Amino acid sequence: MMSGERRDVSGRAVAAVVEALERDGKDLSRLVEGTGRTLDELHRTSGSWWDWESFARFLNNVGELVGGEAGLDALGRALLSVESWSFVRRIARYTLTPSQLFSAGTRVFAPAIFPCIEQDIRDVPPRGFKVQLSIPVDRCECEEFFFISRGQLCALSSVLGLPDADMKAEITGRRATYWIQFPPSPSVPRLALRWIRAMAASPSSLTELLTEHREFMESVETGERTRRDLMEFVDRLPDGVSFQDGSRLVYANPAMLAILGRDASEVVGHSAFEFIHPGDHRDTEERLALKDNYPNDRVDVRIQRPDGSTVITTLERGQWVDFEGRRVRLSVCRDVTEARRIQAQLMQSDRMASLGTLAAGVAHEINNPLAWLHNAALALERDIGRLSSEEPPTQEVVERMRESVSAALEGTSRVRMIVRDLRTFSRPDDESVESVDVRDVLRGAIRVSSKELSSRAHVREHYGDVPRVIGNSARLGQVFLNLILNAAQAVDEGAAAKSEVGVRAYPDGEYVVVEVQDAGRGIPGHLLPRIFEPFFTTKGGDGTGLGLAISHRIVTRLGGRIEVESVEGEGTLFRVVLCSVPSSLTDLQ
Repeated sequence: MMSGERRDVSGRAVAAVVEALERDGKDLSRLVEGTGRTLDELHRTSGSWWDWESFARFLNNVGELVGGEAGLDALGRALLSVESWSFVRRIARYTLTPSQLFSAGTRVFAPAIFPCIEQDIRDVPPRGFKVQLSIPVDRCECEEFFFISRGQLCALSSVLGLPDADMKAEITGRRATYWIQFPPSPSVPRLALRWIRAMAASPSSLTELLTEHREFMESVETGERTRRDLMEFVDRLPDGVSFQDGSRLVYANPAMLAILGRDASEVVGHSAFEFIHPGDHRDTEERLALKDNYPNDRVDVRIQRPDGSTVITTLERGQWVDFEGRRVRLSVCRDVTEARRIQAQLMQSDRMASLGTLAAGVAHEINNPLAWLHNAALALERDIGRLSSEEPPTQEVVERMRESVSAALEGTSRVRMIVRDLRTFSRPDDESVESVDVRDVLRGAIRVSSKELSSRAHVREHYGDVPRVIGNSARLGQVFLNLILNAAQAVDEGAAAKSEVGVRAYPDGEYVVVEVQDAGRGIPGHLLPRIFEPFFTTKGGDGTGLGLAISHRIVTRLGGRIEVESVEGEGTLFRVVLCSVPSSLTDLQ
């Protein structure tokens, strides 16, 4: 298999087709067109794997070679007589019923050869089956695969020396449904007669056959025992595990039932969305559908229990697995209610610690405009008192009153702006996602930290024409405030004249990059890998060790990343990379 290709189809399937076509005298030279393979590779492909697109193109070429639907159907029948089926034919003819042979072929061999194909197999008594095969939506359509499968399933009973099965099929480019009715098994006397003839012809061959049969049955028993052991292991896992056929749950382990607060009878057969909080339906469906493209494949989902309580879980949908004859999606769910509560407390503690650092500066910032407001009010009171003795008021008094009102308005505006910035960093947790202008958030963070900055460094701001980002103003405000305060505290106090903190924002493709840089003490190289660990700090007793850890969590949960570059004695650069709002998502604007 070529590097990076998906393990969708075992090369044994290709080898069997090639063998059947060669035996029929077909020219194979055109089979490799569009597959990225060579003719030589077709003859030694049994040990390799093919991606579905290459295999589908191979089958397209096969269909053209054999003459379309009828030829593909005949090819499916011919595949049952290739050399790779000889072992199964020898055992099955003497020991298996048609139903047993069908179960082994569809539930054991087919998933091993075509792991990407989704299948749903249901018994239809007395000797029937309904089989549905589907190509996943992220793979290309291929009718040829279903026509070959139809011929193979129809002729499967011929391996036992029986007539073909009765079959009805509905086939499209992506899905096929087969209704199969097998002929009755041979009677006991007829099976006994086979054994007698086989023993008379070659006792040694019969002994060999018995050995092969024993090994075959042992492998089946081993597989069944492995399956039971695996399910027992899944049942003991502390995390919730479920198997889903579409959105319908077909299995849930005890931990999942505990998370849902329900019995198995209330869960199995029901849609998973019956248990998810209605407010999370749309986001959960979209995020899971785009799992492979989303930077973070875990989704926080609220579970609504029958007693009215709500549980916060993190949900991760994993790979396709075989379960009771069908391809289902495995999902892992973990109760993070308590973890989220503790995280919220830590974030609030860090935010309060930052505000505590800023308290004196904020008091100073508010005190100045309050002084203007107080003086303006005193002047107005004095001038209003003079109005009673001066009729009408002189122009000088009017101008003085106008100046007092203007000073009062400017003072209240300054206070309002400071309070607004403080609310951004101190309001309770809000996990909502919105369209955010990082420049506004950065300016607010700089205003709030201006007193801390003023004694240490001057700020150089440079904002390009950046698009809005997917984020949360309060969360991003906490991130930027942490980085700016860290930058200010990295330089010595009293060096404002020669120290500088640089704050930049610029677009980078579908991202927006925010950089905060200082020329302070820097971080030793051996400590850099640890700076985002909770409670790790380079500030000694002056730091909580939460700021960068929480900032990292906030940024990554928004689908971004945070990077750091530092040289000891020269300074540090923090780079926050955020996802910009796609132009198509106008509802976020």
